[in-house]
Amino acid sequence: MGKTDTKTSSLIFKFLTITIFIQMLLFAQQGHAADLEVGNNQPYKTISAALKKAENGDTIKVYPGNYKEKLEINKAVSLVSIEKHSAVIEGDNNKHIITIKSPNVVINGFKITNSGKNFLDNDAGILIEKSDQTQIVNNLFEDVLFGIYVDSSEGNLIKNNEIYGLKEKKFSERGNGIHFYNSKNNIVEGNTITDVRDGMYFDHTDQTIVMNNKVTGIRYGLHYMWSNENTFKNNYFSNNVSGAAIMFSKKINLEQNVFENNRGYRAYGMFFQTAEDSVVENNLFFNNSIGIYSDLSRGNIIKKNTIFQNDIGMEILGSNWDDIIYENSFIDNLQQVSVNEIKINDQWYYENRGNYWSNYIGIDMDKDGIGDTEHHSGSAFEFLMYQYPHFRLFVESPTAKMLQTVDKMFPVMERAEIIDLYPLMEDINSHPLLEHMKATSNRTAGIITFVVSLLIVVFSILLLRRISIRFGR
Repeated sequence: MGKTDTKTSSLIFKFLTITIFIQMLLFAQQGHAADLEVGNNQPYKTISAALKKAENGDTIKVYPGNYKEKLEINKAVSLVSIEKHSAVIEGDNNKHIITIKSPNVVINGFKITNSGKNFLDNDAGILIEKSDQTQIVNNLFEDVLFGIYVDSSEGNLIKNNEIYGLKEKKFSERGNGIHFYNSKNNIVEGNTITDVRDGMYFDHTDQTIVMNNKVTGIRYGLHYMWSNENTFKNNYFSNNVSGAAIMFSKKINLEQNVFENNRGYRAYGMFFQTAEDSVVENNLFFNNSIGIYSDLSRGNIIKKNTIFQNDIGMEILGSNWDDIIYENSFIDNLQQVSVNEIKINDQWYYENRGNYWSNYIGIDMDKDGIGDTEHHSGSAFEFLMYQYPHFRLFVESPTAKMLQTVDKMFPVMERAEIIDLYPLMEDINSHPLLEHMKATSNRTAGIITFVVSLLIVVFSILLLRRISIRFGR
């Protein structure tokens, strides 16, 4: 045997020795892990007693019952309810119910209720404090100020929880469902959140994935502040003041979300405020007061979205610049697009492809899928609607139709509008998004308005005729 073979054999022996040693260590750690059981007829009557006895790697199994205690967890343990939501951890309406101060903690399957109500202390159902790799899964939160508060912690999983806030309180008196501060690399998946202030709030929190959550009946469904490189996908936001609020943040990717029925004065499906370099793709904005709103934002890409039956499909202020908006479907919005300045610094097409407009009246003689004439978003009537919002009462009325027709023939009024140089002839987005949705066209509202307007005219004529007969001659 040569020196080379001897050296190779020696290296293999060392590698096998190290591998066996590591496996022995892992086996020893696994063998050391224990299950501690908590319940009326179990070795431990309280969760606190089991925590005191537990060591890193142990699992505490909690049987159904009401446990009136507050927990501070400073060991890497798993806390598991034997039956989902049947073990209730009840606070005393003072401070946090569970405080986690160790990495690698699991909280699974509990009902957690009665936190404190002090905003200064951010009282929460669960506080994760400077502890990484925590898993909060399958829990039910009720009567809590904040549901889950994550402070300076990374790599956490928050999944399949239900969070119900303080419904009887005003928004300003509620906490957030899930609140992140100074964090990154988290996953937020499959949670249901309602009756809080903001569903998911991110403050200086980066590289977090939010997916498959349902958020209803609150102020902002999802709220980013100074948070970058985040993704949210396949979420459902309904009946909020705003589905999503993206503020002072960069590189946000949102796709395949549904923003529905977010209504009220200045309510939005989604709004950008000082947002940069983000991508909005393949989302549905349906029946919102304003589908998408953007102010002081730049470099964003808005593409392949369905913007359907909103009061205003998209409101883009002149303070935006360098956004690219293309291949979206604007369908039956009372006002497709609203702008506030004559010169708009955004581009409404990309590589000779613009957007689909349900009210586009041009033709496509060369059959290339692009309208032969450019599309102008604004009309004199839409300009008046922007200046005087109550004019929307007369959408689809004879007066509006007449004003729009005259404006096309004699466009003498200078106004803010967008121009799509390459309008698409085919809606390429809405069919898969709307196939399961029962939608009532906004044109129905227009028809009702028309009928009411006609009745008012007829009534006015009859009234004037009667007055002339009574006081005439």
